[in-house]
Amino acid sequence: DRVLVLLSLLDQITGRGSGGQAPAELSGKPAQLDTTTEDKRLVRKTLLNPLTARRTSSGAAEDLPALAQLDPTAEDGHLARQSVLGVLARETGSGETRQLAAALAQFHPTAQDKRQARQTLLNRLTAHQRSSGETWRLSAILAHLGPTADEKHQARHALLDQLADTTDSLMAKDLAGTLAQLNPIAEEKQKARRKVASRLARDPNRQIARWLIGVLAQLDPTAHEKHSARNTLLKRLVRENDEWASRRVFPIMSQ
Repeated sequence: DRVLVLLSLLDQITGRGSGGQAPAELSGKPAQLDTTTEDKRLVRKTLLNPLTARRTSSGAAEDLPALAQLDPTAEDGHLARQSVLGVLARETGSGETRQLAAALAQFHPTAQDKRQARQTLLNRLTAHQRSSGETWRLSAILAHLGPTADEKHQARHALLDQLADTTDSLMAKDLAGTLAQLNPIAEEKQKARRKVASRLARDPNRQIARWLIGVLAQLDPTAHEKHSARNTLLKRLVRENDEWASRRVFPIMSQ
């Protein structure tokens, strides 16, 4: 019976059942049962109640996409957006920030919603003692929320600060790649290119080298920088071939 199945699913969504499935996994199932408008309203209400009361990001990133699949009303969307904005304002970490921002986009945020989200992200970007990973994630999210010229400038400044200090090639790639999405000026591109070229010359990993080259190409490299990057890759290729020969070919020839 559809009603009994729906009630069972609702029990599990609210934590009363013993199935152990998460709301996001369960909420899509009523839609497969030829549900009525009232059925969907009940499931939306069940998901929205903890969302509007939630004070941390725990579970919100999973519940919101599920809610979006259940024909939410304008009021549901408004409540969901306010829930996301509230969680973003309270969170101090950035583990689920990307998911929350993606969830916000599913509920047609207004210009004011986007401004509020951007301000929250910028407040955290300009805070002291932020990690390079957090700076990258927050800036990447900001880039997709229609930032103003001044907001882009603030994000680029934060990215360049972290880029200057990082010794991790993957992080340098992520920071510089995000910078390229925020309309950097010529001087900022030059600083980023120097850092990327420095990591390219030092990192022995071939795949990372490809990624760094890809980012360098987004930063309008000069002819000289392109030439230097090609030389770096050619020298690495020769070195890798020599090392392969010393390990595989020379021992066989000496037998």
